[in-house]
Amino acid sequence: MPNLKPIRLFSMLALSLSLIVLLTACQDAPDSSQAVRADFEELDWDALLPADWQPEALLEQLEVDNIPDDDPRAVAVMEQIMQLWNAAPTVPLLAGRRVSLTGFLVPLDFETDQLSEFLLIPYYGNCIHIPPPPANQTLHVVMPEGHPHRAGVFDVVRVSGTLRIASFRHAMGVAAYRLDAELVEYDQAAGADVMQQME
Repeated sequence: MPNLKPIRLFSMLALSLSLIVLLTACQDAPDSSQAVRADFEELDWDALLPADWQPEALLEQLEVDNIPDDDPRAVAVMEQIMQLWNAAPTVPLLAGRRVSLTGFLVPLDFETDQLSEFLLIPYYGNCIHIPPPPANQTLHVVMPEGHPHRAGVFDVVRVSGTLRIASFRHAMGVAAYRLDAELVEYDQAAGADVMQQME
C-alpha cells in the first residue's frame, strides 16, 4: 500500500468522484432523477471538516511516517488515531441542509443487499498511514422507511437528502453525521475505476 497521507489520498479520490458526478450531469437531456438533483446542494467532503481541525497535523504529532505497518508500535498508534478520529468535530451550520455527496457505500448488514441504512465514506483505509475516515468524514445514511436501497460492497453512490448532526457507532465505523436519504444513485464501474487508484 502506498504511503499516502489520508487527506492527500482523499483529495485525489474526491477529484475522481467529482469527475464522475460531472460526467453524469453532462449526459443527454435531463431525466427525472436529474431534475430532483437540482433540489440539493452538492457538497465536497471538505465541507464536513471544521476549518480549524487539521488531521494531518494530528498524524504528524504521532510520527506515523516513521512507523512501518508491521511494527509492534503500530497497534498502539492506531488506537490513538481512532480515539482522535471518533471524536472528530462537526460543522453545526450544515445541520438541516439538503445536500448531495458522492462516496463509497459501506453496508452495515452483509446478509442482504436490501439496505435500510449504510455508511458513506470518501475513501477506504485500514492502517496507520491510511487510517479509516474520521467520524466527520463518515455519514450514516438512513433510507426512507419501506424503501431500502439495493447495493453491493464497493459501490460508488451519490446520496441526496437532509443532513443531520448525529453520532452513530457501529462495528463498521463511527459517523458524526446522519443523512436522511431521498435519492441514491450508483455506478459500479466508477467504483472499480476509483478503487484502482488506491492500489
